[in-house]
Amino acid sequence: MSRIRTIRFLLDENVHGVILRAIRRHNRTMQPIDATRVDEADGPPCGTRDSELLEWSIANDRILISNDANTLIELFTERVAAGQTLPGLLLLKRRMSIVEFIETLEMLAACSMPSDTVNQIIWIPL
Repeated sequence: MSRIRTIRFLLDENVHGVILRAIRRHNRTMQPIDATRVDEADGPPCGTRDSELLEWSIANDRILISNDANTLIELFTERVAAGQTLPGLLLLKRRMSIVEFIETLEMLAACSMPSDTVNQIIWIPL
């Protein structure tokens, strides 16, 4: 019996911690969203450079979620052009409610396979 792979997320340190707390509250009563944040025990340390965050997301098969489009788009596309396979990058294009953010992650986790986001930059809200 093969194990179904699920989408997993890494929240950049510039994504407010309130969002991770909301995900944790959501996970108590709903289908869990697998997310960690920079500076958590199972995540990279605070202050990790963007290039290292991308490497960490590759090594740990987690889609990076960030507000930092300025550097991440360029770093991400350079790696894809060089032939690397990245789990994906979710960029927040505007302020959104926590409920809207959780619903977006829940939809992606429930309706997508990890292969659907490989080497993709996805702006949210969708």
